[in-house]
Amino acid sequence: MTRPAKHSALFSLALAALLLGGAAGPAQAQSKAFVLYAQGGRWLPVTDLNNEHQDKFTAEWTWGGGLAWQLGEKFAIRGSFMTANTQIIGNTLTLEDPRVTRWYYVGDLVFGWPTATGWVPYGYLGAGVVTTTPKDSALVAGDGKSTDFTARAGGGINRITSFGILFLETDIWLWRLNSLDVEFYGLKMEWSFRLGLGLVIPY
Repeated sequence: MTRPAKHSALFSLALAALLLGGAAGPAQAQSKAFVLYAQGGRWLPVTDLNNEHQDKFTAEWTWGGGLAWQLGEKFAIRGSFMTANTQIIGNTLTLEDPRVTRWYYVGDLVFGWPTATGWVPYGYLGAGVVTTTPKDSALVAGDGKSTDFTARAGGGINRITSFGILFLETDIWLWRLNSLDVEFYGLKMEWSFRLGLGLVIPY
């Protein structure tokens, strides 16, 4: 890479959960591109499931991916998904199977600040839905899946490498778990961090 600043501008923020794949050469550097990415990391609950602090989700590893659309040197939009297979632990519920599968689907607005070093710090705001599928029938409502609104805010950093774009990001999620067949009301928070690799497709 002989012109890192130009490369950074190229993906300035597309990254948000981005990156890996074939990197474009200096002649291909531009401010517009698509980034197809895979990501994985750690999901951590911040608040308990009820006000009595007796039940909570366990921390788990996650995986996911998405597509980012780089619209300029400092702005991108993206859509992504992530899943976490967690468990409910505590002493309020008596469950035969405490496992819960969660899928997150979210869209983000991403803002980045390319630097001459080739590193691109960025921030983002996003919103979407999270579906929760409990394994225990005592928690199941309706068709077995429950859907709740979620929002998040976070930031990260990415860099073009000889094999693609690499990124690292962290965020805070907010959601209300109102749809399970149990009284887990109130605003919940969780924290996640992810490492990702993305394939850049200039246009």
